[in-house]
Amino acid sequence: MTLETSPCAQLSLYVHGAASDWRASSELQDLPFADASDMSCRQLLRANPAEFFALYAAGRIVVNAHAAKGLAEAALNYAARRPTARLVLAGRWCRRVLIRLQDRARELGVQMSVQYIASPGLFKAVEENAALSFVPSAGFASDADAFAACLAPFQGVRGALYWTNLWKTQVESAALETGIRKHEAFYSFAKNLARCTGPVNFSELGRSVGLPGVTVRQWAAFLEILTLISVTPALNLKPQRRTLDRVRVRWLEPGLRLWLSGALFDTPAALKRSLLEDALFDALYTRRREDRIFHFADTNHVTCPLVVERGETCEAYYLYADDQERKICLRHHKSLAKTGRFAPEARLIADRGFAQTLAVELVGPGAGLTNNTCN
Repeated sequence: MTLETSPCAQLSLYVHGAASDWRASSELQDLPFADASDMSCRQLLRANPAEFFALYAAGRIVVNAHAAKGLAEAALNYAARRPTARLVLAGRWCRRVLIRLQDRARELGVQMSVQYIASPGLFKAVEENAALSFVPSAGFASDADAFAACLAPFQGVRGALYWTNLWKTQVESAALETGIRKHEAFYSFAKNLARCTGPVNFSELGRSVGLPGVTVRQWAAFLEILTLISVTPALNLKPQRRTLDRVRVRWLEPGLRLWLSGALFDTPAALKRSLLEDALFDALYTRRREDRIFHFADTNHVTCPLVVERGETCEAYYLYADDQERKICLRHHKSLAKTGRFAPEARLIADRGFAQTLAVELVGPGAGLTNNTCN
């Protein structure tokens, strides 16, 4: 005798970044679609969610689903009452929102799947024979070419115009709908945030634009929801270490950051390094979506820009430009390894810019004194 299982409603989310869209997925290209960024679609959703999904979700995909506030939650509620429902949404959702949606789906008994549409990041993390490296994906011949194109992959000299249009059509319009009315202050905040190359002091950032720190925190959270940045927390090693609790902001679209900073033609060395860290963060996050990524800094100036938490152990990634920086990285890691939270091996990356493959050098007890493998 076979037991029949009850049908389960399904919600499929296709997630993409700001520099790409649902058309980059071969699975979705030929499907009929409804665009949630269209005002008439959003008005119908607000007036009658059930009618919206009955009309637009049957046999088609709802694209730009992030543009309609509460659409994903409404889709879960709709599916929970209809066991045979099969809904497909494409849009931009940050990790924090996806976790909340997955929790809600479990509560409602809806089977929710998340698939990521490849984004044209500046690097791809590649592992071959246990060796990890970051391979450029933008095809620039040199760093000069990369910056001339405003770090907009595949956009060429139109890069700056690309980010200008993206800011106006996707960020400013979404900010208005969210209730952010101070457009000039919001733009000034984003420019100052783009120039921050270390842990962020939101109170100080707020003073630079004449607003309370709590407001700029909310605005940073808004940019994170738009999947333009990732607010990366500091790894807490208290009471062993006097951890600085300030977050670091990683821009998931480095080209947008460079455009906002206003430093396209005279980019400071600290900003270039921070942009490279952003690109490596994005590559690591794309490859290891289940791992959490932090940074570390303490009052003794011991720092680590990229900390990947894998179970109970943390992997530390350091960037260095010369022998002196390399020695500092090793000294910092020796100090952090004493806490027992970090793997004893340090992962060192020589800063060779955006146009060359960056190999990860594993240094420490488990790798001999120095070797290029990464477990």
